[in-house]
Amino acid sequence: VAILVVVMAATLTGVWYYLAGELDRRVVSALDAAGGGGTAIACDGREVFGYPFRIGLSCDAVGVDAPANGIRLSAGSLRTAAQIYQPSHIVAELGGPLRATVPDLPPLEMNVP
Repeated sequence: VAILVVVMAATLTGVWYYLAGELDRRVVSALDAAGGGGTAIACDGREVFGYPFRIGLSCDAVGVDAPANGIRLSAGSLRTAAQIYQPSHIVAELGGPLRATVPDLPPLEMNVP
């Protein structure tokens, strides 16, 4: 029984680190693809976290700069998480303040006290 527990724990660890690496690679790929189209998406301090039963992505600050469209967005931290046993249920939290500059609209700033 002890050997089975060790094998299962090692398997879970290996699978989690594989999935964490794959998540990070896909995020980097999406950020690079957006940059190739002229849009800069920032995720400062990116980290994949949650071992062993959760997997999530966090950024210290996020931003989108699309100069071709005149759109600029920035916000505080971003935290996302999904349980390993329920990966289709993703929870996300965005910290403020959210600042948006969009053509033909006044600058917008949203913050929750």
